[in-house]
Amino acid sequence: PYSKDKRIGQFNRRIVYPPSGTVIALDPDIPPELQKLFFISQTSEEGLQWILNGHAINRGANTFPWTPKAGDYTLTLSDKNNQIIDSVHFRVRGTSEDEKEVSRIELYE
Repeated sequence: PYSKDKRIGQFNRRIVYPPSGTVIALDPDIPPELQKLFFISQTSEEGLQWILNGHAINRGANTFPWTPKAGDYTLTLSDKNNQIIDSVHFRVRGTSEDEKEVSRIELYE
């Protein structure tokens, strides 16, 4: 639909990867420090803030590499005024030992 606030070829500001609901499996044959998940946004504006489970993890990049760990996550992207642009939920599955550790931590929190 036509919008007077949008320019031709302009994209909606959002998180492209990971899409909400994604389940990512860690590979037990690859060392954890070599496994990366790239957070990607569909905007190139200045001052972007990546927030993972309520903690700021990066500012200024529309693509950000992160070393995944087993667990459930909410990834949020905010602008330079701290207004939320987009938010997604995803899960990282690890080895069975990682899963047991996450369950043990959640049980005692």
